[in-house]
Parts: sequence; structure tokens; C-alpha cells
Amino acid sequence: MEARSAPGAWSDEIPELLRLAGPMMLAQGGLMTMGMVDTFVVGRVSPLEMGGVALGNSVASLVTVFGVGLALGLEPLASQAHGAGEAIRARHWLLQGLWLSGFAAVPLVLLLLVSAQLLPYLGVSEALADRAAVYLYARTPGVFANGLYVAYRAYLSSVGRTRPVLVAVLSANVLNAFLDWYLVMELGLGAAGVGVATSLSWFLMLGIAAYAARADGPITQRPEPPVAADLRRVFGLGWPIGLHFTVEVGIFALVSMLIARLGEVELSGHNIALMLASLTFMAAVGFAVAATARVGHHVGAGDTAWARRTGFLAIGLGGAFMGACGLTFFFFAEPITRLFAPSEPEVVAIGARLLRIAAVFSVCDGVQAVSAGALRGAGDTKWPFYVNTGAHWFIGLPVALWLGYGLGWSTAGFWWGLTAGLTAVAVILLARFAYLARGSLRRLEDPAPSL
Repeated sequence: MEARSAPGAWSDEIPELLRLAGPMMLAQGGLMTMGMVDTFVVGRVSPLEMGGVALGNSVASLVTVFGVGLALGLEPLASQAHGAGEAIRARHWLLQGLWLSGFAAVPLVLLLLVSAQLLPYLGVSEALADRAAVYLYARTPGVFANGLYVAYRAYLSSVGRTRPVLVAVLSANVLNAFLDWYLVMELGLGAAGVGVATSLSWFLMLGIAAYAARADGPITQRPEPPVAADLRRVFGLGWPIGLHFTVEVGIFALVSMLIARLGEVELSGHNIALMLASLTFMAAVGFAVAATARVGHHVGAGDTAWARRTGFLAIGLGGAFMGACGLTFFFFAEPITRLFAPSEPEVVAIGARLLRIAAVFSVCDGVQAVSAGALRGAGDTKWPFYVNTGAHWFIGLPVALWLGYGLGWSTAGFWWGLTAGLTAVAVILLARFAYLARGSLRRLEDPAPSL
């Protein structure tokens, strides 16, 4: 398909990217806030209950993140159909994504239940394993809501409607805070109460997102069963995203475990720095979603020149925003860290040192995340998976082990290893998008048939 000129100018595209990215940034921050509220409330009960929630949430995240990526497989298909002016086709892809998420939830639930039974074999105390298992059992119903919600979220962002996503997350925060207080503090349910609150909050988010999606009109013109060929297409795009997310979660979880062996002071400094770095990463997530939607929109419309420009623009904005966050970390590392550990000078020193390293990799982190989003809009989901796997596990981890243990750089060495992996991912994914943008941006499917 030959590229045709798109109307508008840079001054039109930048506000469009910001309009999409802003609500997604706040929504991502809202999801983190829910976890912080959970920790704050259950922490007032006992360290055991708080530890159970922390351990259970780590396991749940590792299990369910694949389902999140699987649902995102509908993003490039829906955004390209939307760009082509095929609204019914875009909603068709939403329905297939919902079917796929529902099917995938069954094995994920089983895996979560099995994981709860295996907790005692991780070397933790029997009491801690019990509380974590109780939390996981309470989280199980939310697995279905989580996957379906992500499918609706993917559709809404693909058609340029991100505000309902923000409304859903803010509403869930209100419900989650109330249920945490009532179930944990009033009824004394501890970790189980937190799990129930989280599950019900996901169902609320699902309801709001579903209502917002149906406001566009009926999902299809007639009742429609799952279409095997289309399920395979969404799955083919989604499984690399799911494994990509799993690789990222896995490498950071492994590094946290290795740092834990260095002592609680090192681990505390690491946790503070990681929490702050994750908080700023929500900006990269927002721009990545915007890049997927806008690049996919232009590809679907046949505006390959603007797809290329929009992708590079989104990557530049994401990198610049993350760079600004990095400068803040670099110049104000000690005051920021001291807010979280005012009476622990050793923890503050370690956390500040790690924040300065985070300042170095912030730009790379933003570039790699938004580049992956731009590639998703173009329909390329396998390269981000392959590159993340190779860079993190065959570059980042060996460098982390060499610097952390071999040269005795301790926690800082592990963070420099993570930086090496993220830098490699950023360079390769940016180069991959540049290569595709030279003329290989094509819609994933032919013009839609009548439904």
C-alpha cells in the first residue's frame, strides 16, 4: 500500500498523543495507588498479614501478567481497523479479544491455585505461606475480571477513548480503599480481605469499561460466536506481549531475590528506589499506549508516512519525559529517599545511589517502552519479546552478576546490570521501528468483510 499524505501537522499530532497518554499515565498511577493502599491498611494489622499480601501479590502478578499481554493482542487489529474507518470491524476484534481472555482465564486460575499450594516449598515460613495462599484464593475470581477489563481497555485506547479507563481506575481506588478498611479493619479478615477487595475492584473496572465500550454502539451487528481463525490471530499477536511482560517481571523479581541475600538494609534501599522508578515508568506506559493507538490508526488509514512520524514523535516525547524524571532523581536523590526512611541513614545512602543509576536508565526505559508500543501499533509484537528476553537474560543478568558479586559492587552492580539490559533493548527496538518505518508498515489484514 502506498503511503498517502495525512491531513494535519505536528501541532495536531502532539496534542493527540498527549490526550491519549495523559489518562493512561494517571490510570497506571491509580493501579499502583491501589497496591499502596492495600499495603498501608494491612500493615496496620501485623507484619505477617502484610508479608502474606506482598508475597501473594508477587505470585499473582507473575501468573496474571501473561493474560494481560494476551488481551493486548487485539490492540493493533482494533486500532488499524479504526484508522481504516471500519468501526464494526474494530468491535469485532474486541469481541474476539474478550473470548480469548475468557478462555485464557481458566488455565491462569488453575495455575494460581497450584501456586498457592506450592508456596511452602519456596522456603518461607508455614505461617507466611498460609497467609499468602489465603490472599491468592481471594484474588482468584478477579483473574476473570482482570483479563476481560484489559481487553476492553485495549479496545478503548485503540479507538482513542482513554478517559473511561481513567474513570474506571479512579472509581476502583475509591471502592478498594473502602473495602480494605471495612474487610480488614472492621471484619478482621487480614490478607483475605485485601484479596477480596482487589477482586471486587477489578469487577467494578470491568463494568465501567464495558459500559463505555458499548456506548459506541453494539459490539457487533448480530450475536457472534468465537471465530477460530480470528482467535488465533489475536493469540498470535498477544502471546509475545504476554511473554514479554513475563520476562520483564521475572528479571526484576530475580534481581530483588538476589539483592535480598545481601541483607535487609540493601533490600530496603532497593525497594524504595524500585518503587520510585516504577512510579515514573507510568509515563512511559502512557506514551506506549498512545503510540500503539496512533501508529495503528495511521497504518490502518494507509498514512504510512504519518505512522512513521507519529512513532518517532511518541518515542521522543516518552524519552524526554522520562529524562526529566531522571534529572529529578539525580539532583534530589537524598531528599526523595529520606522521605521513606528518615531515621535510616544507611538505607537512604543506598536508595540515593540507586536513584542516580535510575536517572541514567530512565531515558532508555522510556525509549524501549514506547518503541515497543509503536511496534505493537505496526503489528510487530514478536521483536519486543525476543529482544527483551535476549537483552535482559543474556546481557543484563550476566552483567549484574559480574558487577554485583564478581566486582563486589553489591546492589549498585545489579542496577547497572539492569541498566545494561534496558539500554540494549532501547537501541534495538528503536532500530527495529526505524527499519519498519522505511517502508514495511502494512495493515495486518485486508479490508474488512461485511459482518
